[in-house]
Amino acid sequence: MAGSAQQYYNQWIQDGITVVYVLAEDASGQTPTQQDLNQYANQYGMQDVIVVSDPGWQFSSHFEQDGYIPTVALVKYDGTILVKDNETQFNNQLANAAPPYGGP
Repeated sequence: MAGSAQQYYNQWIQDGITVVYVLAEDASGQTPTQQDLNQYANQYGMQDVIVVSDPGWQFSSHFEQDGYIPTVALVKYDGTILVKDNETQFNNQLANAAPPYGGP
């Protein structure tokens, strides 16, 4: 999924949907530093995708369902959670995530 994040961003931004990548741990199981986040974004070609840290899984734990990574969530423009950790549902619900006014 990380390798496709920029592609998804490019595809969806005109519909008002953005991609935020949340990393709870680095390769050593520690909280990612800003350098880790930058390196991850660069490694996967995320030029416009927002990559943030989630110390202690405080945010991601609300969306994790299957015990595997990545944890996928689709949150509507108004904050409504449409999908928790189900990539098939994620793809099916994309049209419902866009704001009524379209993109930027």
